Amino acid sequence: MENRINSILELTNKEKYVVINQAIYKGTNYFLVARLTDDEKDLTGDIKIVEEKLKDGILGIELVKDVKLIELLTKYLGPQE
Repeated sequence: MENRINSILELTNKEKYVVINQAIYKGTNYFLVARLTDDEKDLTGDIKIVEEKLKDGILGIELVKDVKLIELLTKYLGPQE
């Protein structure tokens, strides 16, 4: 798994997110991401958990919507005590 923490992901709609944390679960990469402002100098407060997907040979991300999976991933991606 490539370390993507602190890297910036740009979506097709031009929104940019910084990877705060990452984890592998059942062979799939998941990222905790925070949306950046347009000037990339601050965070907007929009936090998401996304899944890395390979589609048509292109690596991308998809929003995780399964509530149980989000709860599980939050334990690994959230702040550590």
